[in-house]
Amino acid sequence: MRQEGIEEIKRKGIIIDKEVSLKAYLKFCKGEPPISVKHHLIDGKIEAYEMPLDHHALVQGKLTGRMGNWNYRLQVMGEIDTIVGTNSVCHPDICVRPINRRRPQLAQAINSTGNPYPTLVVEIGSTESLNHLHDKVANYFSQRTTIQIYIAIKLFPFRQDGTFALLVLLYLRNNPNPTIPSIAKSFGTAPLHPITQAYLLDTLHVQTIYGVEFGGIPCDAANIPHRYSDCIAF
Repeated sequence: MRQEGIEEIKRKGIIIDKEVSLKAYLKFCKGEPPISVKHHLIDGKIEAYEMPLDHHALVQGKLTGRMGNWNYRLQVMGEIDTIVGTNSVCHPDICVRPINRRRPQLAQAINSTGNPYPTLVVEIGSTESLNHLHDKVANYFSQRTTIQIYIAIKLFPFRQDGTFALLVLLYLRNNPNPTIPSIAKSFGTAPLHPITQAYLLDTLHVQTIYGVEFGGIPCDAANIPHRYSDCIAF
């Protein structure tokens, strides 16, 4: 059974294969049947990093629907091949792209479709560690992409009393240091674990944490286990 602590911060993905080319990986993604575990290609290594179980799927579905209602001029998509480097491909849980964006040259396109990159990407981590979610900012804001906003959402496991902590991090490309979250917000029905707080302050160099335990009210509305995303607001 998962418990909060260092594992939820530092757990690493599982390397499935090494020295894999971009072409070979994209062919694998296109030709193979769906795989239950989430994976990506980073610097030629195929890594499995998340089991998309109920809570992950609930948040992904809820947020995709809500984002789709923001504005009719936005395209909201699920997991698409997103080339982020010479030998790296990610699969964001959610992508948001304005319609009618000019198609770039193929070398600057998101993938072989020739389409532009999304403006915003979202990653949701349940079994995926907070550190792993954070590390993705370097890929999404690489020189290859034009992604401007990255939102990372960490779902921590339930505690013995039925409460749980949740965290959302907002990264902006135009920040002086885009790898430091612009906003770190605690939400859910319980405060963040001390180890999580120390990681945010000492490793990610977050200046201020908002939300539960930091002046915010716990998001403890009815049926909260099925309504994580109702409490996400910047």
